[in-house]
Amino acid sequence: MKLAKGPRPWPIHVFAVLLLTAGLIDLVRGLSYVGNYNFGGFNPLTGEKLSDDALIVLISAQFTIVCIPVIAIWLFGSSIARWLVAFFVILGAASFVVQVDARYFAMLLEHYPKIIGGLASKFATWLGVALLFLPQSSRWFSQKPEVDHATFE
Repeated sequence: MKLAKGPRPWPIHVFAVLLLTAGLIDLVRGLSYVGNYNFGGFNPLTGEKLSDDALIVLISAQFTIVCIPVIAIWLFGSSIARWLVAFFVILGAASFVVQVDARYFAMLLEHYPKIIGGLASKFATWLGVALLFLPQSSRWFSQKPEVDHATFE
């Protein structure tokens, strides 16, 4: 992949900032509540509870996974990464909508300080991905890379 040429439009910069901020919020929240981290908390192969060390590795890996599409989109201008991120955000939003009911809002009010960070990072991610589909972003993604004709001679 080649580095994207030309100036990036403001939605691309805001996307990168929002996604990295959301990833950092999740990283800090996860590391702050390692014992209560909500990732199932068990090893699906053995049924044993994951150790704190394994959870720390898992939380750090999730932050690294967030950084990959940010680099692919912001640095390389990858249109494929743009669509993959949009696809997974749509899946996450659908999952969120299916899970939300009256009990969810009661839990939200009861555990507000712990949950608000997760909701903030989720909504920041949704907003950041929506910015990738603004007209300025679409024009930037549609730019064709320059071809060095000497390469093919």
